[in-house]
Amino acid sequence: MTQTDDPTALGLVALVDAMAEGRLRPSKAIEAFIARIEALEPTIQAFAHFDAGQLREAARMRDGQPPEGCLYGAPVGIKDVFDTADMPTAYGSDFYADFRPMADAAAVCRLKEAGALIAGKTVTTEFASVAPPKTRNPHHPDFTPGGSSSGSAAAVAARMVPAALGTQTAGSVVRPAAYCGVVGYKPSFALLDRTGMKTLAQSFDTVGIFTRSVADAALVLGALGPRPSLAVPDEARDVRIGLYLPPWCALGEACASDVVRHAGTLLREAGFDIADIPALEGFDRLLEDQQAIMDWDMVQALSFELDHGGERLHPVTREALTVRRQRMSAEKYDAAWAHLDEVGAVLARCFETVDVLLVPSAPGEAPRGHANTGSSEFNRGWTSLRVPCINLPAGFGPNGMPLGVQLVGPRWRDDVLLAAAAQVERALAGHPYRA
Repeated sequence: MTQTDDPTALGLVALVDAMAEGRLRPSKAIEAFIARIEALEPTIQAFAHFDAGQLREAARMRDGQPPEGCLYGAPVGIKDVFDTADMPTAYGSDFYADFRPMADAAAVCRLKEAGALIAGKTVTTEFASVAPPKTRNPHHPDFTPGGSSSGSAAAVAARMVPAALGTQTAGSVVRPAAYCGVVGYKPSFALLDRTGMKTLAQSFDTVGIFTRSVADAALVLGALGPRPSLAVPDEARDVRIGLYLPPWCALGEACASDVVRHAGTLLREAGFDIADIPALEGFDRLLEDQQAIMDWDMVQALSFELDHGGERLHPVTREALTVRRQRMSAEKYDAAWAHLDEVGAVLARCFETVDVLLVPSAPGEAPRGHANTGSSEFNRGWTSLRVPCINLPAGFGPNGMPLGVQLVGPRWRDDVLLAAAAQVERALAGHPYRA
């Protein structure tokens, strides 16, 4: 049996190569993905919209075209906060049921230009906020997949698609990636165009990428940029890694920090230059800063929905927006930005001595149940600093659910982060932490 006998088992790079070289027709690959989606979707519920006929027709058309584009023939899931002209876009809300935008979001346009096929719209929490979605964790349906990019993380983990788009405003890429055991990459803020993406908090909203390897994430990044120089990580680059346990580690389970220490030990044994980073000044206020800014931004962005949504809004969404409206303050907002400038300078000095930081991805493994999508406390500080972050699968918690570690890099140095991530990924492979 050859690898192409099961295209869903291929990573994105290998899948695209097989199709571009003529060893696999797009229509054959897509039939395999359709079969897997139809078999698993009743349990996992990763898709808000999926049309097998539409996807088949798109693949058939690719069969008759030259193999052009770095994502030629690859199916990609799209979080349902990105506008799509040929598919419904509901932003995860009954308020926008059956809404059909007139144009694709910029990120969707870039994917299509790169030859990708849009597999469908993946489930999001309402407006990418906090109301729990229908999606289940592919590793065990009794556990949450995380949020808000619930469907994208689950679909990639279940091999329904080799890649999917998500968004992160607090922790909505890195956290679900950690919970589902996949790579979740949040680029530097504003590196990727957000036109046509539903706004949650304009100060932090970032297009994110889910794949099963760092190389696959880099390939998607190169298409979305378009920044071909970022499409292949420089694995020969020397990287200095700082192991850092931020103050919010006190809010998590022991395994959240233990998996980072385990990774640090493996990397030292592999010959990496690892430095222990002491407390960084001002980090104890980062969660407060992020909350003050997000309160302000969310109320502005969703004021129409809050005022006119009525019963079509999920009660959790309505309550969250109401609390933020009551809590928001111009004084807190301004003070938060001033403090973020100070902390950003502290972090910049830290990156003069190391290239990336190795930190926890989430407070622990995915919580059991579906009443919420888990806490974003381990991600919000980094998001507020607008730096690039990536989750790498690294082990399993006490319930046997995935754990990840997070690498954080300097803003606008995504090339450095991806180079480090590719090397760390290789060093950790085959040596998972087990609680």
